Formats: sequence, C-alpha cells, structure tokens
Amino acid sequence: MNHGKPLKDSDTFFSLPSIQLALKKEQKDMANVLLKVLEKVVPSEDEVRRIKNLAKKIKSKLERILRDIGIQAFVEIEGSVAKGTWISGHVDFDVFILLPPPKTRNYKPMLEELLNKIAKKTDWSTQIRYAEHPYLHIWIDNYEADIVPAFKTPPDNIVSAVDRTPHHTRYVRSVLSEELKNEVRLLKTFLRGIGAYGAEIKVGGFSGYSCELLIMHFGSFLRTIEDLSKRKRIFIDPTNTWTPKDAFRKFNHFFILVDPVDRNRNVTSALREETFSRMQLMSKLFLVHPTIKFFFPEPTISYPPKREALIDGISKRNICIIVLKRKNISPDVYWGQTFKIMHRIRRLLERSEYSLLFIDTIEGKSSMIILIETKFRSIPTPRKIVGPPTYASIDNILSFINKYYEKSIAGPWIEKSRIVFLVEETESIDDFLHRYVSAVKLEPSFHSFEIISNPKKIIEYIHKENVFRKFCEIISRRWILEYLEKNYSSTS
Repeated sequence: MNHGKPLKDSDTFFSLPSIQLALKKEQKDMANVLLKVLEKVVPSEDEVRRIKNLAKKIKSKLERILRDIGIQAFVEIEGSVAKGTWISGHVDFDVFILLPPPKTRNYKPMLEELLNKIAKKTDWSTQIRYAEHPYLHIWIDNYEADIVPAFKTPPDNIVSAVDRTPHHTRYVRSVLSEELKNEVRLLKTFLRGIGAYGAEIKVGGFSGYSCELLIMHFGSFLRTIEDLSKRKRIFIDPTNTWTPKDAFRKFNHFFILVDPVDRNRNVTSALREETFSRMQLMSKLFLVHPTIKFFFPEPTISYPPKREALIDGISKRNICIIVLKRKNISPDVYWGQTFKIMHRIRRLLERSEYSLLFIDTIEGKSSMIILIETKFRSIPTPRKIVGPPTYASIDNILSFINKYYEKSIAGPWIEKSRIVFLVEETESIDDFLHRYVSAVKLEPSFHSFEIISNPKKIIEYIHKENVFRKFCEIISRRWILEYLEKNYSSTS
C-alpha cells in the first residue's frame, strides 16, 4: 500500500538537497530513484492528520487518567511523530509521562505500579515491558505505542537514560527544517533496507536520533552516505567541546557523534563496527549503481535450497549449532546475553585447535541459535598440552603430570618455563562446547541449552524454529555477491 504523496503533486521534492545534488552531477537515475523512494515514504496529508489526531487522543486520555489517580505529571509525545520524521506506514508512538524526580534510586517498583493503574483504566490492549525500567506497550486503532514513564530533569542531571528523550525532541524540532525531514526519511529508509537501522542490541545500528543529527550535520542524505562511506573513524561534535584526540580517548569508539544536549554522551555508542562496515559497502554500491532495491530489498536468497541438498551440503562441512532455550524476557536482555556467550565462545575457539571459520547468531521462535563452523570437528592428534610454569607450586605441577602422563606419547618437558606433554587425545567440538556452555550462567534469559551437529537434526530444528531462509543466508555467506547480481542486473 502506498501511503505517500504522489510525485505529480510534490514539486517540493525537487528542491531537496539530495535531488539537487544528483541533478547537479547529472545523475538523473539517482534523482529518479530518490523521487520514487520519497513517493513511498513521505506521509500524505491524510496520514499526517490521522497520526496527529491519534497522538492527541492518546495524550488527552493519559492526562485524564493521571488526574483521576492523583498523579501530577506532564504528558508529551516524543520520537519521530513529535519531530515529523516518521516513515509512512511505519509509525512509532512514544508517549512520555514526565514525573517529578524520585526521592529514591529504587523507583522502578513505583513506575510499575503506576503503569498497572493506567492499564486498568483503559480499554486498550496493554503489556508491561522492560528496558532500563518498565514501560507500557499498547495496541490502539491498528497502531502500537509505548507509554514511557520518565523524570522531568535537566539533560546534565538525568535519573534514567530515557529522561534525555524530551530534550532530544525539543532540540531536533528547533533545528530540523521541513525540507531536511524528508532527507532524514531517505536516510532512515536506506538504513532500514540494508539492515543497519535501529540502536537495539539485536541490530547494533543507527538510531532515529542519530539519523536526524547526521542530516543536520551533512545537510543531505547523499552527502551523509558519501562522507561516511569513505572514513575509517568518524568524529562529529555539534557542541564544539572535544578535540578528536580527547573524544576518541574518552568515548573509546570508532564512531563518535556527540549529543548536542549532553556533551558527555556519544549518540552512536551502540553502533557495531560490523554494522557500520555493512553501511559503508552498501553506500558505495548505491552511489555507483542506484536502485530502489537498496531501500526496499528483496530476499537475499530468492530460492532456498531443498532440504536434501542442504543436508548434503552441510554434511561436507563442520557446522554445529548451540540452541539456547529462551525464557519470556525482553529482547534486549536475551540478545545482550547471547552476544556475550557468543563472543566468549569465539575467543575460546580462536585459541583452540578446532580452527574457527565463522560464528553468528539467529533468533528463532523459542530460542537463540549460535551457528558455528570450524575447520576440524575434533582436535587433531597428537595434541600438545601446556601446563603450569616451573615457578608454580609443586602440588600444581605434580597434579598436572599425574593427569596426563598415562596418555602421553612424549614428555613432560620444559618449554618457555612451562611443563609440556604430547598426548594422544581427541575431543569433539560437541564435547568441547557442551563442557563450556554447561559452566555458563544461562539466567536470566535461558532455561536450558542443546548442541546439535547432526546435519539432519540441524535442518529439522531450523525448520521448527522457522528460520530456514536465514540459516541458508548465513551458511552461504553470499549476500554481497547475490546483492550485486540482483541489483546490478536491473536499473529499478
């Protein structure tokens, strides 16, 4: 469904900086692509009216409920709706309840009690969710919204992270012109299309606020992606507080975008280097050969292989999966814990003789799946075992010798001050991983785990968790090549 404004009625699009820049460079194909995107993503006057009316409806109802329960607070619409930068058909309502600063640091139970009272006094479908602290997710008139309690504080003295949001909204509204709002929409849609939009842990990409600040800084979508695609490290400081050297030392991040309402905060601290690298490559490809598919992509693998062919393919490779069975908990929590476990496994395998080739994670219906590919399924023998140094206690040294001397085919000897054996011993990757994950703390996100290395069982589980296509994309790792084949074979 096209929610946007028809091009024939939108002469104002032609004055946008990105369109003018493309025409100036005689890139008519680029200008045409951007105009087609704008047609889809800029809300029509009817949609704007409908969204604003719904925002007012939610706000007034919350104000009435707060009065009824005797709570003094301000209700404000925040986020892309308040700033006028939402993408047509993708509306996020962020409704903030601004409370006086709490008298105690243990304020979360008070917020949860407030949200429960609000939920009971509405006819909305509601669900209490948790991030840094609780918020209320609601379903209303075929839309979704988050009702977020926060504290009315100055930006340099916040109680919780969300307290900055109203300051962000006011700043953007005071600086961002109507023209640049559509440049923001282009950037958000591009990042969404290439999988780099969203600061949540799962994506590790760009937030909506960072997109708005980048457009303010560079002045257009095209100049933003042109500049960012060329640089290894990024430093942008609207506050003129930091030198690059001091900023990189303080924030310890490759991409620094100083928050104009809090000079001690890096807006892009959640951006992962892998996500940024993806954005850089896709920006370069788009600038060379612009097509609308960068903004509205087709599936990377159009025709996944048949079950039997896939089983045969992975039978020739050393692939296994760690299945972490999820509890009913916030995505940010279980994604964060999954990444911690995955990074630790990566470090273990990189130091091991299994020779790690690849590791990644997939979110299934009821579990998080860590996919691992190694060069060896079991550690090759003979195997060198490096023990304690000679300056360790004699008890540790003798314990090590007693453990391995019966299995040894050579040793013990001293090498670089350590006791060393050569042993005839194998350990499968399954046993290695099981031993490690058994010692890992699974709470609060997971209740149990399973390791699967049999190709047929892997495919059965992948189908059960409804992630077959994603699994195929990961094990083929051909998304760059397939993207080139799909997009460079067509100009639209």
